[in-house]
Amino acid sequence: MNRISPGDPLYPAGLTDLEDPPGFWLLGRLGSAPGVAVVGTRRCTRYGKGIADAIGRAVARSGWVTVSGLARGID
Repeated sequence: MNRISPGDPLYPAGLTDLEDPPGFWLLGRLGSAPGVAVVGTRRCTRYGKGIADAIGRAVARSGWVTVSGLARGID
């Protein structure tokens, strides 16, 4: 996993427009594939975990990039 910060040559240009652009960890490689961000909850139900798993698998099979905040729970 690599840490990518604003100013890094790999930093996505679309994020530089933000007032306070975030740094992030990268697992894999950056590209131009469509992506989906994941926002979850720390106190998830079994049903929520099952739905998140199903959606995550479908997104992965489609070749989309998954962006996650790496929080505990569903994320």
